[in-house]
Amino acid sequence: MPLPSPPCRIACIAALVVSATGCFARNVVPTVETTRLRAMEPRIDRRAVLLLTPSFTGFTARHEDSDAITFTTFTHLGAAADTAFRAWAERSFARVDVRRVSETEALRLLVGGTGLDAGDVVLLPRLDGTLGGAESIMSPWFVTVRVDVRAMRSGAVHAWTVQGRARHTNESHPSGRALLAALTALTDTLARHRPGL
Repeated sequence: MPLPSPPCRIACIAALVVSATGCFARNVVPTVETTRLRAMEPRIDRRAVLLLTPSFTGFTARHEDSDAITFTTFTHLGAAADTAFRAWAERSFARVDVRRVSETEALRLLVGGTGLDAGDVVLLPRLDGTLGGAESIMSPWFVTVRVDVRAMRSGAVHAWTVQGRARHTNESHPSGRALLAALTALTDTLARHRPGL
């Protein structure tokens, strides 16, 4: 019998890793359909300084389904959120400056560090409401996002927490849809606070 084609073999190897204990594990990077993100109309005429930290982009959610055999799914939500948040910022603000910084540097910039202009809006997103955490046990159907915001012009500081819930459909991995729903809720929150930015 001929071996499966290389793409099939790669997919099979990547999808399931079987351990000697009878546990199955798989790694998933969810897809977020950024074209479905609702744009801010009109965009906010400010520069958004989007701070992306290693704990954010490397965030992994773990979910277990147990029956006769335990299935553990490691969802690399941070990798998907990296792309999704950049797309969200570009649809919400006239200009976007993405900075990949350490947690310490992110907190320093959030309180008004050097290198910021008077009209900037500093955004520090976190997944599952944490800063510095690399992994969390969570349902793939729900995503919690917290964004710390500092408006340099007004000096206002906000902490917005939104949740997204995926509907039970077969379009894509539920975490990707839940993240899209969370970003939609974040757009609504941003719109309500727009005058103070």
